[in-house]
Amino acid sequence: MKTYLLLLVLIAGMHSAYAQSDFRDKCIAVYGEANWEDWEATNPALLRYLEAFAARGVSLQPYHEKYADAPMLDHIALTGHPETEVTLSDFLAHFQAPGFNLLEYNFQVTQEIQVFRIPIPGQVLVIASRSQLQSN
Repeated sequence: MKTYLLLLVLIAGMHSAYAQSDFRDKCIAVYGEANWEDWEATNPALLRYLEAFAARGVSLQPYHEKYADAPMLDHIALTGHPETEVTLSDFLAHFQAPGFNLLEYNFQVTQEIQVFRIPIPGQVLVIASRSQLQSN
């Protein structure tokens, strides 16, 4: 029994270390290693926020008629390149692909949850609020 519990703890620790390493790599790919090291030393709250955003900042949710007046989202700016946009179709194709990095996309997170209609029947794109992302 002790061996089984030790194995579970070891697996959980490995998963956590992998998830942290994956986030670190994604963050450095977008913001650079110098920013990562600076934020790690001076602003770990920002890194926690970015990690929460990368993990659950944007989601596809079932459509409900209350979203009928929600704006349609056509393009999304890239982080660090506001003059460069990708189409919603390109974003959605990448969103569901392995290794997706949400940090590459410049969503304007606000105090309120944002809902956008998208051209996928029965679904909307939801951007989490700041308070949702800061709660963890």
